Amino acid sequence: MFDFKQGDNVTIGSTGNILDCIVHAAITEDFIENGTEVLRSRKRGVPAPRTVRYHLEKLVIDGILSQFNGISEELYRIAKKQRWFVNKVDLSINIHDWMYYGDLDDEMVLGTQPKNGTSHAYKFATINVVERGIRFTLKALPIGDYSEICGVVEELLKYAMKKVKIRRVYLDRGFYAVPIVRMLKRLSVHFIIQAQKSIGIKKVIEENKDGEVIAVNYQMKRKRKAPSGKEDVKLFIVPHRLKKDERVCFVTNLDVNEENAKDYAGNYRKRWGIETSYRVKKDAFRPKTTSKSYAIRLFFFLFSVSFYNLWVLVSIVLGLVLYGRLPEKPLITAKMFGNLLITAYDSGG
Repeated sequence: MFDFKQGDNVTIGSTGNILDCIVHAAITEDFIENGTEVLRSRKRGVPAPRTVRYHLEKLVIDGILSQFNGISEELYRIAKKQRWFVNKVDLSINIHDWMYYGDLDDEMVLGTQPKNGTSHAYKFATINVVERGIRFTLKALPIGDYSEICGVVEELLKYAMKKVKIRRVYLDRGFYAVPIVRMLKRLSVHFIIQAQKSIGIKKVIEENKDGEVIAVNYQMKRKRKAPSGKEDVKLFIVPHRLKKDERVCFVTNLDVNEENAKDYAGNYRKRWGIETSYRVKKDAFRPKTTSKSYAIRLFFFLFSVSFYNLWVLVSIVLGLVLYGRLPEKPLITAKMFGNLLITAYDSGG
């Protein structure tokens, strides 16, 4: 499956041992250099770290995207064969920040919320099936500029619409914007977006301060940035589940009222993945690197997405084989899956 050809002459998999080094670093969440040295101490024929880096630095962006699109298609085909996607499914769209400590002017680097001593990051968007027993990434795309986000979301959705029947889509506050809502409506997608507490929403809260749950018609407005515009939505506001005196706000095109608003908010919270057993830390299965090469960063991120999906596939197939049904939680943890693969690689498997 992992045959990463780059052009006519360069193949990152020209020797399987190069791929072994990448897989080992991904599983152990270590630097390629460290992972390679560990492998060199355990088996013969492992290339030097500089050889692995040489091949990685020859990667071409279009080639990376093409190869991982092929991998995503293959993993989807395996999942579909298990009849996972026969019925309608809920989807989430997420933005992932890979914090960066170099120059903001470097390729594909964007400003972001400060974290761990930097406010620079590479950004990627994913669209994920978030059903009970299944959390599967259908597609991942890089984000090169904030102006591209709406287009990236649309591309992800159009891809998903070809693969699954969508019940509804969940998006976080980063997607609370008129162009996003307009696009979702145009695609006839049912959505729930966590809303930012704008001046208009704060006014609604103040006007309904005696109500525990609020569900009203609301008009989103975009004035400061072109294109300007307005979009009608349903705004519903519920008490925060843990923080007293705080409220959580959502906008949707669903028929929400004061009676069912808490149910929709609960569905958002669960489907978003906050309480799912398949949630692992964002950098799971991703090799560490300090490289300023965007190609290497893109490769490692998409590699981690593919490995995540592989873990989900293995865990769910085990549930089907052993119990004849989808497991409600992973039968093997992400760490156990990684350890099994490490054992296989160390034994020459």
